[in-house]
Amino acid sequence: MSIVSLDFETPFGKGAQKGHILHKFSLRSLTYEEYILDPRFRVFGGSIKIDDGPTKWYSSAELEKVLNEIFTPGNGHTMVAHNAMFDGAILSWFYGLAAARYWCTQRMSKAIWNQRSASLEALCVSCYPDDETIRKGKELESFANLYELDPEQEAGMARYCDNDVDIMFACLKVLWPLIPDDEMELLDLTLQAFIHPVLEIDEQRLLDFLDEYNTETNAIIAASGVSRSVLASPKKFVAWVKDNLGLDIPIIDAPTAKNPDNRKAALGKDELAFVDFCRENNEYQHIWKARLRVASTIARSRAERMIKHARLNGGRLAMPLNYYVSHTGRWGGTNKCVTPDHEVLTPAGWVPVPEAEGLPILVVSDTLAAKWEIPSWNKSIYQGPLVSFSHSSVSGRFTPNHRIATLPRTTRDRITAAPEASHFITLKGSRKIPTTATFTPCDTLPFTPSRPASLLWCRQTGAS
Repeated sequence: MSIVSLDFETPFGKGAQKGHILHKFSLRSLTYEEYILDPRFRVFGGSIKIDDGPTKWYSSAELEKVLNEIFTPGNGHTMVAHNAMFDGAILSWFYGLAAARYWCTQRMSKAIWNQRSASLEALCVSCYPDDETIRKGKELESFANLYELDPEQEAGMARYCDNDVDIMFACLKVLWPLIPDDEMELLDLTLQAFIHPVLEIDEQRLLDFLDEYNTETNAIIAASGVSRSVLASPKKFVAWVKDNLGLDIPIIDAPTAKNPDNRKAALGKDELAFVDFCRENNEYQHIWKARLRVASTIARSRAERMIKHARLNGGRLAMPLNYYVSHTGRWGGTNKCVTPDHEVLTPAGWVPVPEAEGLPILVVSDTLAAKWEIPSWNKSIYQGPLVSFSHSSVSGRFTPNHRIATLPRTTRDRITAAPEASHFITLKGSRKIPTTATFTPCDTLPFTPSRPASLLWCRQTGAS
């Protein structure tokens, strides 16, 4: 019974042009299921460390044999990886093997330093702040868009992967004594639910739902008297409302990093200007209902994704839960509760959420201290209830319990939710804020809902 630390290296596309085998093939655009179970998926190789023995790289040709020798049926080994949800899924879904239990240094890090980045690079600094020899390499980007490796490239990848396993194991030695055994069991159970799916999906029920949903959508569109193409286009819909109803859709501020003076028509279901507009023109509710139905595809896309994931996994759905998401120790889905119509604060200024992946953004700690951190981004962006906030000088919306500084595109105010989700903090500063800036909360405002119906706590949702 051993601790087996490992790390797999796999291909990924980054800006690969159409026609390239790795075009749109990366975890930035695909879920783990879509990525690992794609015909293009392969493993270049992997580094393995058994207990505190030497770390060794195995190329693709020899790796499968070695893994089968280690993870024999009924083995008692513990597999450890920095992102065990990913590497464990490869071991199970790609190689058809299983460990007795799974540990993840990424999630263990969150149990100890919940407000810090859980990246391997950051974890090394947390565990060994004064030891510069225990640091993550920077070679990963050089492997982008590679599907075949020459000997020199593989040698570089082997060094990089070996180092990742060595520093991960070094961090494990710091983390493991700090976490109770029952918590380690909960971590294992959480990972097992994803790595070895057991939840069977009733596909026919989902197909029936899609039929009913599409039939209902068609009926709503027909009742509106407006074509689907007009309802789906903000520009066309605004013009249609003006020409046929004599009404002007409200225009609101929608600043972007490139155009801080940008404005747009308020058409979102959570935009207060549009909610008020619909209420004031209640006789056209059938039209507003049709616009919102066509604009929001989340119900359909979720059902379709559940079907797709289940088909990829033999009719079973992997449970994408993250252990120790917040300082309270609760579980959470693998998707961030940040809507795409928000901007996040980066060192270069406010950036729309879809463009912010991989960039450091401003996050707020329990002590209300602000810092730059590169978060883990996931495939499906949250769409759901938001809490509305209004004040004499500030208004906005946010998803509770997420300490990410966001700027709703409907307002120019820079807003972040406090940890208790009961206060707001305005951050003063120019649009371009240097990484050396010191942030001090300048105005802590009491939470006041704009309307009772807006007092909704959001739920994190899984990738499926």
